[in-house]
Amino acid sequence: MKAVGIPLGRRALRPLLVAVTAFIVVALLPHSIAPSAQPAITQLHGQQSDDAVTYDNIPVADVLDDVARLTGFRAVAFPGVAGRRFTGSLALDPDGSRMAASLAGKLGLDLRLAGPHWALADEMR
Repeated sequence: MKAVGIPLGRRALRPLLVAVTAFIVVALLPHSIAPSAQPAITQLHGQQSDDAVTYDNIPVADVLDDVARLTGFRAVAFPGVAGRRFTGSLALDPDGSRMAASLAGKLGLDLRLAGPHWALADEMR
């Protein structure tokens, strides 16, 4: 017995490939690249309240780590600044650059762009 099939030429195959590709892009791809839910922040170096995080003698580098955890804004501290201690409160703000700028202002530091990174450094005189 001879197999009978539907001949699929290039012209018939192209719409099928377009449809499959469109399905993948619309239905599957957004789910695979969507950001996953952020994990709960369980360990901060400071004490978080509804509107602020309060620190007691915490190194600046650790405070910047908390800002990154809370907001996603990453800044580094220059070596001469990283070990300085901070005591005080930072208002919670979804814009982490404002939290880092507030920290810089309270410590008499500059928040500046240093290459591809934001950095806390001694004020330029």
